[in-house]
Amino acid sequence: MTAQHAIARLQQRNNRYAQKHGINDYTRENEEIINALIELLNEKSFVAKPEGRESFPFAESLFSVYDPPITNKIPGAECAVYHVYNYITKEEPLRKVTELLRNTGDKSIKTNQLPYATFSGTFTQRHADCLKKHSQLMIIDFDHIGGETEINNLKIHLLKDKYFETMLMFRSPSGDGLKWLINIDITRYTHKEWFEGIYWYIRKTYGLEIDKSGSDIARACFLCYDKQAFINPNLYRV
Repeated sequence: MTAQHAIARLQQRNNRYAQKHGINDYTRENEEIINALIELLNEKSFVAKPEGRESFPFAESLFSVYDPPITNKIPGAECAVYHVYNYITKEEPLRKVTELLRNTGDKSIKTNQLPYATFSGTFTQRHADCLKKHSQLMIIDFDHIGGETEINNLKIHLLKDKYFETMLMFRSPSGDGLKWLINIDITRYTHKEWFEGIYWYIRKTYGLEIDKSGSDIARACFLCYDKQAFINPNLYRV
């Protein structure tokens, strides 16, 4: 077994563990060890390379992010999934705003103080007609799921879904919902056709209805603090 094959096997094992248990201190430590081994082999960075595929196809999918308030329709930057994950899992600056929103229930805090993303693509401004490039990602919004038990059960089911692979998953700003980012193939169907199919699939499979605003390619998704957010291990970067 070559060193490269050994590293690939370690990464595959860590990916399987992370898919089952989520990103945690154990998986991050494993990733640090793997990266250290790669550095010894004079590699610049580690991107999982499953057999028959040069790199994970959504590792650098870009989408637009916006500064608050929601009335601001001009993007401030273009980001990849791991940028958002690193941002929402930090203590600052989102934690205090997220906790204030959940403690007060004041929705104006969300619309006026939380940044947001249009996960399905990059835009010159937030409008469907202003799409620059589709990211081949779609955000699914589960509203009013319930408490910790209900949220955690849904997380487990979605991570094990046999048709859709989770790219990112985090709690909604309200705290009783879930944001689920998945990949789609717009060379096969349009954005709206994908959403329509996913809507009925989730209703039949999980007995839940998702927010229909997800059919809008320029839909705004608020970003909030979630230390327990999940990212696909193939997308994770420090």
